[in-house]
Amino acid sequence: MDLPVHGRVSDLQSFTDPARALDRITEIYEASVAKICGALDDFVRNGRKPDLRGAGYPYVGITVDAEAFDAPISRAYGTLPASGTFGTTLTRPDLFASYYLDQLALIMNSHAQPVVVGVADGPIPLPFVVEAAEMGLDAALSDELRRHFPVPNIACIDDSIANGTYVEDAGAGRPRPLALFEAERADYSLVRLTHYTGTSPDFFQRFVLFTNYQRY
Repeated sequence: MDLPVHGRVSDLQSFTDPARALDRITEIYEASVAKICGALDDFVRNGRKPDLRGAGYPYVGITVDAEAFDAPISRAYGTLPASGTFGTTLTRPDLFASYYLDQLALIMNSHAQPVVVGVADGPIPLPFVVEAAEMGLDAALSDELRRHFPVPNIACIDDSIANGTYVEDAGAGRPRPLALFEAERADYSLVRLTHYTGTSPDFFQRFVLFTNYQRY
């Protein structure tokens, strides 16, 4: 499968077994986190500027030709809405492993097609990898940290896919959305949970009830 179809993604591998696809997703995520953490430690200790190439989110994609497209009509999830190429980035397989496995199995069984897994372009933002990354650092070093390590791009962290306002750009070589939220948006939500509750997402159960702020 050609790389341009899936945007700027490297090291694409094809999988027909959802469990093996999940293993590769986990491997990519853990390797990216380890690389970023190692670079941060080296930067703080030795002042060495980081090389974060290949430290991106895991990417998963699938392509279904129009001739082979046959969407199950009895299910509203785990299936594609149309033929074409779809993809998304993923985060925290340690938290979402069972969900990812279920969804991969459903979509692969629905369309009898393999998924591809690779490394998305651009490193994972530092605050989504290391909690309180700047704690204990003086102001000058904190500024240097922000210069050399990626930070969340708030302008791109939105709900356009979930809200139905996402505009596809066929000429950009990007796949259509495979999920309502990409990895950076999911990580942002996890960070907000910690911010508002003082509790790591690791300790939450499966469901979170949000209340209206004005009536809380």
